Amino acid sequence: MVLSAQDMGVLPDEALDFGEDSRHNKFPASMLLGWDIISQFCWEFDMNMRTVKVYPGGIMLKNNSLSWDSFPIININYAGSNYQVGLDCGHTDSFLDSTWVTRLNNLKESSSVIQGIGSASEESVKIIDEFAFMIDKTNITLYDIEILQHQVYCTTYKLCGLLGADILCGAKWIIDYQSSYFSINK
Repeated sequence: MVLSAQDMGVLPDEALDFGEDSRHNKFPASMLLGWDIISQFCWEFDMNMRTVKVYPGGIMLKNNSLSWDSFPIININYAGSNYQVGLDCGHTDSFLDSTWVTRLNNLKESSSVIQGIGSASEESVKIIDEFAFMIDKTNITLYDIEILQHQVYCTTYKLCGLLGADILCGAKWIIDYQSSYFSINK
C-alpha cells in the first residue's frame, strides 16, 4: 500500500515522547498516524500478541457498528438501550458525559485534572466503580470511569462519552471505516 500527497506535520522529538506506563514501558514515537490515514484502511490489532495487520479499506462485511466524525463513533448497548460514543485511543481512560448521572447508581464524588496543550485544569467528576456494556455481541466492563459534568461534543453526532485506550487493553479488535465495521474481542 502506498500513500501519496499526504500532509504531514513535523514536531520536535520531545513532543512524541509519551513517557512511561505503570509497568515502566516507554512510549517514544517517531510518527503518529491521524484518523485521516487510519480511515482509509482496515486495521486488525491483537494487543496481547502485539501485532497489527493492515488491509485495504472496505474488506469487512458491512455491519454499521461504526460511523465517523473526525474520529470513529461506536454504538454501545447499555441496559437494553443504544448509545453513541467516540473512540479516541489518544485518551488513556474512557469517560462518560453528564447524561449518565441519571442512568447510573452508586456514583462517588471525585476530581480530575484535564490536561490540554499548554494548560491543565481541575474539575469535579463522579466515578462509577464498574461500567458494563456491549459492543455488538461482546461484553465489556470498564472500571473507575469518570462521569464529567458536561456533555461531549463533536460535529455531527450527539455523543455520551469517549472510549479511550483502556478499552483496547488485552483485546483483539478490527476497525474498517469504509465498511462501517468495528469489532472487539476481550
